[in-house]
Order: sequence, then C-alpha cells, then structure tokens
Amino acid sequence: MSVTTDPAADPRQEVPWPDEPDEPPPPPRAQPASSRPSAAAPADPGLAIGRLRRADPGELWRADAFATWLRDNLDEVGKLVGAKLTPAAADEASPGAVAATDPSGASVRVVVELGSSSDETFGLLMRQLVSSGAGTTIWVCAQARDEHLASVTWLNREISGKVHVVTVEAVRIDDSVPAPVFRLALRASDAGER
Repeated sequence: MSVTTDPAADPRQEVPWPDEPDEPPPPPRAQPASSRPSAAAPADPGLAIGRLRRADPGELWRADAFATWLRDNLDEVGKLVGAKLTPAAADEASPGAVAATDPSGASVRVVVELGSSSDETFGLLMRQLVSSGAGTTIWVCAQARDEHLASVTWLNREISGKVHVVTVEAVRIDDSVPAPVFRLALRASDAGER
C-alpha cells in the first residue's frame, strides 16, 4: 500500500483550529512612555511582572544584624517548628543568636549562620543549648550540610531538648529590597523517639 501526499500542502504551514476564525492577529498596542529605561522590556507592556532573583544571604546581611531582625520577626521560624516564640531579654544571647521563650515560658535559642552550616556554629549551638538551659534550639543557616543534619538527628535522640534546623535564602523581585525565605530542614520530632 502506498501513501501519497498533496505536493501543494506545506506541512510547516500553521493551520487554524476548526473553531477559530481565520483572521489576522490584532495590531500591537502602543507602548506607554517610560521615564526609566528597563534592561528587559516585558512582552506585554500592560502586564507588570517582575523576575524573582535569588541571592546569597551572607552577601546581603551580617549574622548579628540578621539576628536583630529575626528577634522582631520570630514568627517566621516559629511557625516552621510549631511554636509561638516571644523575644526574651536581648543580653541573654550571644551575638548572632536570639533569646526567646515559648508559650510555656521555656527558654529557646535561635542561632544564625548565613553561610553553610559549620562546626564552629554547631559548637555555638551546643553552648547556647547547655548554658541557657534552653529546651529548644533553632539553627538557622543558608545551607545545612549532611553531616550536621546527621549530628542533629543523633542529638535529638540522645537529649531531652529539641534542636531544629531551618535554612534561609534571600530573594528579591527585580531590584526590590531582599527578603528571607525560610524552610524547615530538620524538625526535632523527625529524629524519632529514644
């Protein structure tokens, strides 16, 4: 059996859908005058859509300044670990850490590291946990390394306190003010019961 094709039909030519009218496209809309030149003009000038850009939090913020901001915005990490956190006296925490309390009044420490998790900050986390008598510690870092997640998982099985790990990244829309985005990397209860 042989198949023949119509030599007059070009297979690359677009054919309209059966229910579409065969009309030419509408003329382009006039672009409004802009006082500020844009590096990348949007496809549709009437539709304002920005581009989400990610940034390294360590390049944007210092850990102690970020900890000060976090002290006033504890709900950002509190909702991830399932606790309503209230700031405690500022002099109770070391630089780069936030002192807080949970609804029962128990001490909570939030340790900030804006780079990859490090052994030094893991030591600070342990010192904060022991010296403050905190029942809960939250390690906020830009990237949680596997060996630190494994150590925190083991620690959560061996001690009565809870250690959570939260990652933070910085995002902005076009050239807007950067904002932190928090994600739960490890919840203390995920380590299992003793």
